[in-house]
Amino acid sequence: MKTFIAAMLVLMVYSSNGQELNKIIFDERANQEILYGYCTPDAFKSSIFEGWFNYEFDGYAPNVEILKNLNPLIDGVKIRIVLGTWCGDSQREFPRFMKILSQLEPIDGLTLEIICVNRSKTAEEIGIQAGYVDFVPSFIVFVNGIEKGRIIETPQITLEEDLLNLLH
Repeated sequence: MKTFIAAMLVLMVYSSNGQELNKIIFDERANQEILYGYCTPDAFKSSIFEGWFNYEFDGYAPNVEILKNLNPLIDGVKIRIVLGTWCGDSQREFPRFMKILSQLEPIDGLTLEIICVNRSKTAEEIGIQAGYVDFVPSFIVFVNGIEKGRIIETPQITLEEDLLNLLH
């Protein structure tokens, strides 16, 4: 896990404009503490979140053949992940997606942006307004600055195969 976090930090690029990273707030609608705003993979090492994160990350085995096909396509891609730490789907799919990224060959040109939203699916301080995502997690894929597509809530096939299909 430590190697994974170090490797992922190389991929992290944030234009947070001075916003606090890995901010934990109490969300009254969710009735729990949540991550809110821009986050790094280190945020999920907090005791509040590490149980579900580690369980899904460690337990997921991505399809190696699909990863081989993803490697040449992922360079220059930006992936914005919008998730809610209060959400069961996010707790399952986000760690699995991070496992996929951790098993790809080192990629200098991948930009990863992790945004955690409240129960209203907003992060107003960083410009995520109501309606930007209707379901979490949402994995939003950009190629050359243009949105190529989204994996919304749960994959249609698997996360790695859905990502491959978006990039073809």
